[in-house]
Amino acid sequence: MFKVILYIILVIVAIITNYRFRNSVYKFAKTLPVLMLILLVGGSYLYNPNTYSLTILIGLIFCLSGDILLLFPDYFKTGLFSFLTGHFWYIGAFTIGTLVFSWPTTLFIALTAVLMITQLWESSEKLRIPVLIYILVISTMVVTAWSHFYSVLTPLSQVAALGATLFMISDSILAWNRFKTPFKSAEGIILLTYYTGQYLIAHSAFF
Repeated sequence: MFKVILYIILVIVAIITNYRFRNSVYKFAKTLPVLMLILLVGGSYLYNPNTYSLTILIGLIFCLSGDILLLFPDYFKTGLFSFLTGHFWYIGAFTIGTLVFSWPTTLFIALTAVLMITQLWESSEKLRIPVLIYILVISTMVVTAWSHFYSVLTPLSQVAALGATLFMISDSILAWNRFKTPFKSAEGIILLTYYTGQYLIAHSAFF
């Protein structure tokens, strides 16, 4: 319970500083939630070494790198690539063992991805191809997370699938806010869904 409360506090601080400061205070606060998850998963891995926890841990490290890089506008592409790499590690974790695909779920995720691509294609301009690749990869990550759940049917695998879904929702809102129609509450929603998604994915590895 203490871990959850501390994480919630760190997330609240990150969101508040995003709206109140947008300076070095926010840059520091933004990294703390995922850094905490890295420490938790890393500690869990040292106590009970396993491939799943290690793969999630590496994915979290790349996501933290993406968090840091995206704080600097000139490194947007590099940050995007870092998150992309993190998604590949998450996919690696979710594809350990046999997958069981739910075609309704897979179709829904695919249609969502197609909708985002069609909506962002014109407005993303020079970043069209990177955005296209990113949407395809994160959609694959969500599909594999749910397929992993349908394979093992455990509470933790369901938690991971929900986390992957929230991660995709967060990135979809981020893309919409950046390339389509910016709105004031976007940053708060992006951070809340992102940190919650990351927590749920990490939770499946440190418990």
